Amino acid sequence: MVSVKLQDIIDNFEQQHKLYGDMAELSATQLQILQDWNGNDSLQQALANVMTRRQKLMQEIIAVNSENQRWQQEVCGQWEIGAFTISQLRGKAEQEQLQRLEQVVQHLGTILEQINESDRQNQSLMSNLTAPGTRSAPGTPVRTSAANAAYRQAMEQGKRKDEQ
Repeated sequence: MVSVKLQDIIDNFEQQHKLYGDMAELSATQLQILQDWNGNDSLQQALANVMTRRQKLMQEIIAVNSENQRWQQEVCGQWEIGAFTISQLRGKAEQEQLQRLEQVVQHLGTILEQINESDRQNQSLMSNLTAPGTRSAPGTPVRTSAANAAYRQAMEQGKRKDEQ
């Protein structure tokens, strides 16, 4: 039987995929800014803007994911399964829905790997920018440190989401 709630979960994962696609673009933009970094005000402002947009986007992702988690718990209770996994859903859900679910989760995993790789590079570059002797303009240390702190905060929120 086709489950409306399972369809909602699949649609939610697709929405998350779109949001993570936006995050991947912002991460790539951030990487480009950091690679071009020279301490000038225009790049500092661009970096701050990207960091702010990423932080807001992460908050939206967390809210969408929380809704998905609630729905998964409902399905587990309704179908009396211990965990929301493909193997647990087999025999309970339509094959077509399971295939869509597998695909969207696989696509999510791929985009999350891309973001993770880009963010590793971003973090490395930001660490280099805040290291002594690498600051190129008088106002740079404070602004770069603030951007680095915002970046770490956004990443921590993302990690907490992944652990849920």
